[in-house]
Amino acid sequence: MKKGVKIAFFFGTAAVIGGSIYLYIKKKKEASEELERVVALEDLQRQKEKEKRIEELVQTKATDILSQSLTPLRKNRCGMISSVNTPTESGSQYVGFHVNSPRPNKGDLIKGDIVRIQNTNSVLDAEYEVIKVWMDSKGKVGAVDINHSYPAKGSGYNTQDRVFNGTKNSICY
Repeated sequence: MKKGVKIAFFFGTAAVIGGSIYLYIKKKKEASEELERVVALEDLQRQKEKEKRIEELVQTKATDILSQSLTPLRKNRCGMISSVNTPTESGSQYVGFHVNSPRPNKGDLIKGDIVRIQNTNSVLDAEYEVIKVWMDSKGKVGAVDINHSYPAKGSGYNTQDRVFNGTKNSICY
């Protein structure tokens, strides 16, 4: 073979090998990009499924809450909380009626009645059975003992936590 043919053959072979390597690398890169797209789509699909499950749970919880009818209250009146007290030595957990709030009269709220705490945006918002009633010197209900799980702040027995002091329509009876 002549020298020119050998050189042409060499460059031709080099071009074929180089082209093959280029195509191999290009296909590998495309395959890698496709794999990334597939993984991203799968992640997106999992995220959408997760959001759908969360929405279904929220809807179910909302339906459960709406389906639970609130306990009818004896007087259907509301007042303001003055304080949530730490437990007394005997374990009583008093919630006080605000002095500027209409307080129930004697007999309007008795042991076994239901009070509804609301508008506090805390774990205190719920319905409770009255365990004891504390009357003030004027014959009005000053506080009710209910079994709540609100962590009243204060040290010692029967310390007043006034975080909800004056919250309108926060205690209903």
